[in-house]
Amino acid sequence: MNKNESSSQNNSDEEDCQQARATRPPVITLPVSLEQCNRDVSIIKLYCGVTIVSVIFSGLNEVLNAKDSILERNFEVAIRTHSDLKYSLKVLLKIANRMVSVGFALNEGPHDGHLTWPFVRNVAVQLVNENFDQSIDQGFCCSDNNSHIYRCLQQPQNGSNPAVGIRDWISTCLLKTGFIINNTLNVKVLILPVEFELPSCGLASII
Repeated sequence: MNKNESSSQNNSDEEDCQQARATRPPVITLPVSLEQCNRDVSIIKLYCGVTIVSVIFSGLNEVLNAKDSILERNFEVAIRTHSDLKYSLKVLLKIANRMVSVGFALNEGPHDGHLTWPFVRNVAVQLVNENFDQSIDQGFCCSDNNSHIYRCLQQPQNGSNPAVGIRDWISTCLLKTGFIINNTLNVKVLILPVEFELPSCGLASII
């Protein structure tokens, strides 16, 4: 390989690396803080502005056998690294017609008057299959380009806004293949700055 070919190869490798960094979910250690909100919700804040919310849903076997169900877990989270101002949110699982939708909704909270609205973020949801050491990941963009979604991201006025997320994301049959352990399901929600691009990222839906 001559000098020009080597330089061209190096440039190509660097472009590939930049593209990979732009499309993969951020994997960054060194958490700023770990907060246990309650027995079902824990929050990890990272230096890059990423917030990871780990949510435990219990009693899944009974719920999946029901016709229609909605499970909710409420929590408060500060999405800025050095801020004590917290958004009030809830993560939802909606089960209907043997399909599971997942998303979040904004609740009224004590800091709403001091927060930035609308709540525009990229969000990724992850389920881990313990039996096969694999995960299902899906990102969605809470964009203000969609008028219906835009209203859901504004400051809540009547208790809670409609939930936004991924409609009919996964079947109940697939959930039973290793995602439910000891009758519980662990859902990880990554709240990301808008500059983070995610693979398989689409627009959010109202669920």
